[in-house]
Amino acid sequence: MNKRHNYYRFVVSREVLRGIDKTNPQLIIDRQWPELYHQLAKVLRVSPGDRITLIPENTASSRNTAYCFFIDAADKKQLSATFQKRQTIEDPLKKELGLALALPNKPAKLEEILQHCTELGTTHFTVFSGDRSNFNHRLALPRLEKIVREAVEQSERARMPIITLHQNLDQYLENLQRPCLVALERGAQQSSLLELRIDSPCDLLIGPEGGFSDREITLIKSYQLRTYSLGSQILRNQTAAILSTGIVSLKMQK
Repeated sequence: MNKRHNYYRFVVSREVLRGIDKTNPQLIIDRQWPELYHQLAKVLRVSPGDRITLIPENTASSRNTAYCFFIDAADKKQLSATFQKRQTIEDPLKKELGLALALPNKPAKLEEILQHCTELGTTHFTVFSGDRSNFNHRLALPRLEKIVREAVEQSERARMPIITLHQNLDQYLENLQRPCLVALERGAQQSSLLELRIDSPCDLLIGPEGGFSDREITLIKSYQLRTYSLGSQILRNQTAAILSTGIVSLKMQK
């Protein structure tokens, strides 16, 4: 019976692919690139005949170039791969879509939001501690970036989202880069997100469990930001973030 060959996809530093082309097709993957080598050799245990696609890190554009290789040889010290072709890859969502998120009460919820919203096309994440955030765990940016990277690889995206950590809502609003839509469920009647016309880059702002504090609502209103509703039901922080991102991503792709 013929061995089934596998296919793997990774986002890598541009240095890994420097100089690789048809005239210089050989790529040696060893402990010079420890994370990539560990994943391929130790975790996935690739073997000759397997295929890998390497995508250079890209945080600025919805278009990128993927480099396709065949694994020629694998031993305990290194992997040898031969370059086959380059192909252009492009995200369906061409516009900037940010998600500003008050910390949920559990790390697993934050990881879930990062994973699914990356798959849906988010280009920028901003994470801050809301007045009502009850998050007592240390934020490790490398861990969050690893989750986003794996989601990019799994969903075959061309672009890596950027993650920014802010101390509070005040700091986020002071550094606001794009028009912002706020999920505000309580208070005055809000327009449904489905009814809003969204055809330009924007951020979505989501509060923590229990919603924004009175102080934060006053702050949001002082910036005259547009607000929206996701319906009459009460949603969890991560549900509101993922649903909002999915709706706006689809609107932007029309």
